[in-house]
Amino acid sequence: MRKDGKRIDVSLSVSPVKDEAGKIVGIAAIGRDITEHKRREREERALLRLHQSTLATVPSAILVLDARLKVVMANRSCSDVLGLQPAEAAGKDLADLLLASLLAEESLLEQVQTIATAGGAAEAFAVRYVVSDQEEKFLDIRAHGIRGPKEEEEGQPAVLLVLTDVTKQRQLQ
Repeated sequence: MRKDGKRIDVSLSVSPVKDEAGKIVGIAAIGRDITEHKRREREERALLRLHQSTLATVPSAILVLDARLKVVMANRSCSDVLGLQPAEAAGKDLADLLLASLLAEESLLEQVQTIATAGGAAEAFAVRYVVSDQEEKFLDIRAHGIRGPKEEEEGQPAVLLVLTDVTKQRQLQ
């Protein structure tokens, strides 16, 4: 507690004090006010929860790719849009994940690769995606360059892919 009565968070380091014979004769303690540090941690956790809930509620599939076009993050909507659970998508190459039905659109893969190495954004693509033998969807795909998601990759190029199921809109046309 501070002199003014306000409660604070403190980091306390305690060490033994020994005499010449090595006998403990006391303790030395150093206290450091970490209240501001703890406040920033709480704010960061709250912001992380907000980001996670936002990603979880977006109806489009969102994939984050590293510079090698491997999926490092996928939101829950991947299961609705692509028929894959987020854990199934993680670590996969874009080419393996989206299969030949999407990659037949060669310029899509080329533009995503360019974004992965140079940044920027790609035009929107409308492509046919075969989910299974009984189901196919039409997807609007947008790609944007972003910074790498991992601390050690900070500043490294990465790609945000947003895949929106436009099958119903297309059927109405």
